[in-house]
Amino acid sequence: NGVGMGHLVRQMAIWRQMPTGTKALFLTTCPAFSLFEGAGVYLEYFPSDIYSNVAEGNWDIWFALRLMQLVRRFGVRIVVLDANVPFSGVMTLRKEFPALRLVWVRRAMWGHHPQDLQRLRAQDQFDLVIEPGDLAEAYDTGPTRALRHSVTRVPPILLHHADEALDRESACRALGLARDTVNICLQLGAEVADNAVDLVAGVCEELEACHGVTPVWCRSILAPARPGLEAVVPTARIFPLTKYMAAFDLAISAAGYNTFHELHQARIPTVFVANTAPGMDNQAARAAFAADAGWARLANRTQISIMEALRPLLESDERAQMHQHFDARPLPNGAVRAAQAILALAAAA
Repeated sequence: NGVGMGHLVRQMAIWRQMPTGTKALFLTTCPAFSLFEGAGVYLEYFPSDIYSNVAEGNWDIWFALRLMQLVRRFGVRIVVLDANVPFSGVMTLRKEFPALRLVWVRRAMWGHHPQDLQRLRAQDQFDLVIEPGDLAEAYDTGPTRALRHSVTRVPPILLHHADEALDRESACRALGLARDTVNICLQLGAEVADNAVDLVAGVCEELEACHGVTPVWCRSILAPARPGLEAVVPTARIFPLTKYMAAFDLAISAAGYNTFHELHQARIPTVFVANTAPGMDNQAARAAFAADAGWARLANRTQISIMEALRPLLESDERAQMHQHFDARPLPNGAVRAAQAILALAAAA
């Protein structure tokens, strides 16, 4: 799977829905792989070209060789890829192992980048393409929209669902937060992007001046330590955060796939600050959907914009009004459908 946590989390979500006794190997490029050690699967970390400092062409060869070794050693029948890019090493398997079945789990909501069309052509080489559902699919204008008829579409895939979350009291106790304050979760995504760290510091400083408000910088476990800032800004590094969402009354967040659906599932009014960096999915469209649906506000990556959108939501009446716009029905578990589709492919092989 790809480097980001989202890819590995989706695959683990699918794995959790497999029948007891199903054997699985995980070859992951995500540096946070150790979070899933002890999950009952073979787990191997394979550094990406960025983390290994290996030229992309050489890395592709290295990756393909390791894949082939694992397929031979364990007698693998199905390879499931979750990534935005269909790695050439996976494509090589088709030639070396004609009986092997290939599955691509890929999100929709792609941007409009020339290389995307080329990557999507590889879809024809997979026996099964699973597209995790997106609540904002009506706002999808990207190239995957035209391919919906040729993929297996499932509901949103999340690692944990609403019935696995802690209640307000337990979540607040675990995070060291008061139950009777307005707790605000800040997740702005990649901290290398733009002015993310300075932005968080400025917003937190302004919020801490508000009576009865506690901002919490919910940092990715992949993010580097920033002891100076973490000493003055309330910080949480916890995984999976979705289990503790009941501790929060509001969120300021990027609109990545997993975070977006977790916030909706937890029914948290949100100020979305879309990450529009090149190569990202269409977070702006996803955020616009939530705003139009009534459970979110939009802001750009400036402190002034974020605070203008957030300030009215500090009032309980405004939050209560936004809560009415959440769908009361729990999200169906797309991981169940995805696991069933993969098992059906295995049975037909």
